[in-house]
Amino acid sequence: MNQKKYKIIGIAVLLIVLLVTSATIVFGENGILARKRGEAGSVYEGIELSEQTETESIEALIDEYLAYLTNKDGLRDMYAENNHTISRVPGDDPDPSWQTYLSLTASTEEKIDHLRNGEENRGRYHARTAANQEAFIKELFGEDAFQEVSYTLEPEVATDTIDAYFDVATGNCISQEEYLARQKAFWDEIAATENLEYEDLFQSSDPAKFREDIRSDIVAAHYDECPVKYGAWSSNTAYRVHFSFNGKDKAGDYENFRIVIEGNDTNWYCVSGMYWDYTGEPMYVWIDEDGNTVFVTLEELLELGGTPNL
Repeated sequence: MNQKKYKIIGIAVLLIVLLVTSATIVFGENGILARKRGEAGSVYEGIELSEQTETESIEALIDEYLAYLTNKDGLRDMYAENNHTISRVPGDDPDPSWQTYLSLTASTEEKIDHLRNGEENRGRYHARTAANQEAFIKELFGEDAFQEVSYTLEPEVATDTIDAYFDVATGNCISQEEYLARQKAFWDEIAATENLEYEDLFQSSDPAKFREDIRSDIVAAHYDECPVKYGAWSSNTAYRVHFSFNGKDKAGDYENFRIVIEGNDTNWYCVSGMYWDYTGEPMYVWIDEDGNTVFVTLEELLELGGTPNL
């Protein structure tokens, strides 16, 4: 499996060092496996599996994800058996018949029970989706689709965040004291350019000092220029990883095959498994009288007596 073609979309090429990082794979806190590329035989036997895979580099994580997706060395089966996942959410399922019926008919409690029971625990749910994804990609790009895989990285917004004060330019956290001082200095300067005072821009929290003439329009016009902010902040970096199979990133009406990863210098994990864009004619889910789920066009749906749920 070859996916060493590596480039980055939209940012400076600062991650070249990742190409030469170790392939050590960290399974949460429960076990560490140092995997040599090209090592013969199964390298996954006897690993203690934690809830979700974490690795020390982007390249190692993508290697691991592709090994899972294609069940290399039985990795996907092992994950399912141990209720382990490669990503937080599994991504798109090209054959959702086994879960669509449940999602349309069951209560929330029934869905939770369904995923908790022995047949459909979280690990098996993800593995079943991944198996469908593998078959779908091979159907689109050929049986040898995973022999030549390349990918590009596109910056994404990190999902693991906390509320914090931070410097917009550097992305670094700052103290509340620094935040208040720099914010006040910024708005003092903005107010001065308008021949106003700081108090003319912001409504007082004291109801007795309520003013009708507060210049909130000036605050709105310059808000994005403030060098410090309070809000969602993360020490992580996130990327969408866009894949090409045998040099192609599109097949038929399907394109933009991607996953989402997140992490930092020493710890990377997969937020979302494989998903893609469908550019063809809109399709609808139809459940026949036998409970079978099929995808149909709008014309076919109307012929069946169905009504589109828009």
